[in-house]
Amino acid sequence: MKINIKINSKKLSVGFIGAGNMGLPMIKNLIKAGFNVKVFDWNIKVTKKLDKEKIIAVNNLRAIAKSDFIISMLPNTTDVESVFNNETGINQFLKSRNHSYRYEHNFFNFFNADWKNFTKKTN
Repeated sequence: MKINIKINSKKLSVGFIGAGNMGLPMIKNLIKAGFNVKVFDWNIKVTKKLDKEKIIAVNNLRAIAKSDFIISMLPNTTDVESVFNNETGINQFLKSRNHSYRYEHNFFNFFNADWKNFTKKTN
């Protein structure tokens, strides 16, 4: 399946939160597919690993909020609630961005993903 990674000739951006054991392979596949990907992770060791692999790491959720799509791959519900909190999390930066799409689940099977939820298919 070919994925349309552009809208109005602009490459789609993905903000990814959580680059651990499950998140990192997904991030690599998104990059391989041609998406602009920015990654946020609380763990400094993970961030250093991203830098080493030439993956764009950001140090705040505001940078992720600017993305066309937001995916989180977090280990537990408490982390998800913290990241998507209206007062202190990423939601405070999304209020004026009604065209952002979020996937805020702490389990996402990338290899069986239904891409039509994220992008339009091309012929």
